[in-house]
Amino acid sequence: IWIEWRPRWAPHIRGEYTEREMDPETRLPFEQKYKITCEKCGETWGPTVCTSGFVRNRIALYARQHGHVES
Repeated sequence: IWIEWRPRWAPHIRGEYTEREMDPETRLPFEQKYKITCEKCGETWGPTVCTSGFVRNRIALYARQHGHVES
């Protein structure tokens, strides 16, 4: 199941990621898959994996670096 998330300041960036699950033994997150699409120019990135559990931060970083920021 993919969960959609968009940065408020860049709603044309659509990030999708799998649900975060924790390893009960280590209490660290399992890998999450995520993918990103810019709805202005059509550029896509991913799917790839995040091991930190901070997929929204990665999507926001992509939005900042990619450009097209709405004013």
